Amino acid sequence: MRSRPLRWRLVVKVPLIAAGLVLMAAALVSAGVLVRLTQEQDARVSALGRAYLDTTAAALAPSLAHEDVWEAFDVLDRGRQAFGALRLRLAAVVLPSGRILAATDPRRLPVGSVPPPELASHGTDGLAMDRIGGLGWMSREVTDGGRSLGRVLVEMDLADERAGQIRLLLVMVAVNAALALALATLGWWVTSRMLRPVHLLASHLGGAADGPPTKLPVKAAGRSPEARTLFRRYNAMVESVEERQALTARLAEEERLATLGALAGSMAHEVNNPLGGMITALDTVASHGGDPSVRARSVALLRRGLEDIGNVVRASLVLYKMTPGANSVLTGGALDDLRLLAGPEAARRGVTLNWENRVGEEPVDPTPVRQIVLNLLLNAIAATPPGGVVRLSAARDRNRFVVTVADHGPGLPTTMAAILAAPGAMPTGGGTGLGLWTAARAAQALGGTIRSTPAKAGTTLVLEIPMEERRADLAA
Repeated sequence: MRSRPLRWRLVVKVPLIAAGLVLMAAALVSAGVLVRLTQEQDARVSALGRAYLDTTAAALAPSLAHEDVWEAFDVLDRGRQAFGALRLRLAAVVLPSGRILAATDPRRLPVGSVPPPELASHGTDGLAMDRIGGLGWMSREVTDGGRSLGRVLVEMDLADERAGQIRLLLVMVAVNAALALALATLGWWVTSRMLRPVHLLASHLGGAADGPPTKLPVKAAGRSPEARTLFRRYNAMVESVEERQALTARLAEEERLATLGALAGSMAHEVNNPLGGMITALDTVASHGGDPSVRARSVALLRRGLEDIGNVVRASLVLYKMTPGANSVLTGGALDDLRLLAGPEAARRGVTLNWENRVGEEPVDPTPVRQIVLNLLLNAIAATPPGGVVRLSAARDRNRFVVTVADHGPGLPTTMAAILAAPGAMPTGGGTGLGLWTAARAAQALGGTIRSTPAKAGTTLVLEIPMEERRADLAA
């Protein structure tokens, strides 16, 4: 595959371009010199030819008038000797009848013969040339009182002029070639030195793929102000990259610590909720353990609380992603347990719980749903002033499981609303809203949502979880 010139290295292209431009300039100059030299040589030959013809025509007038052959020969011979620089090959005198009266080469043009067309066809006073053959022709009319006595024909040898022009052309070609080669070599050397900083910078940039970029010493740029400026900007870029990498590492560490803190806080929050209910159940057993129904109910509550804690711990082992438990059916009794768990906190704050549970056996994961509803209840109790009412309504709405929790508090804070809008975002405001953030993430993991609906007073939160896919899973 041939190499494409556009893909050649700059250190090769620049000298070649410079050499090409030099050759073009030299060719134009050489052509101008040759044209000028040719014009001057033609003018010199033409001037000598006119001088010879003028002199010879004046001397031949008497011999032409009397058609004196020997006198015409004598005039031609004397003129040839006087104008030796003209390098005459042939001079001939032609009568008005077109016959030769005399010629410097009688063998070629005998007396009375007709001159050849290439010699007789040329007009007067003009120089005709055959540059390939190296010949030139001129002629002059000889007159006397306005009457034509004949013509003088001249054939000149211009081979020396032609050879001189060829020698000059060869010399100029050789000089131009040598000059172009010298300038190309010089251009390669200069360009390679000028591009050395660029090559050094390119090698450092190429090495950045294998590791962090390193700075370049400014003195390696030499004396070029452009290269020094380039190196300084490159070093500034390296500093920026290092600072950005350090900042990225610090932010990643801070995000990791924040995530761990949120995970630990959410786990503590989720474990603390069932613990409160379990302590209440233990107190009930201690006070009324003799009653079999109370004891059985308290033991069931303790078992479900321990199962919830176990599920929370297992969920934390899979990157805090809630997974369905073995029994993926929520019963009305399991939801009523939350009333017992939240009851002591409501009684302590003087808040009344209004409970409406119309749940049978719903195909939703009970553990995360109970944790979500308990969080919503505790948040509602904390937001309701003493003497207020917290209402819970749970039912199936077609293919959705819906729980509504309403309170008589001051309304949903902006930070809490932001948590519901973006469950994946970390809560802001000094760690507040962690319970709601945990509930929103758990609802999102179940494919559901927690949304706030308009209310005349307080806050109304609605939990919606789809059940159709889960029902299909249970049937399978």
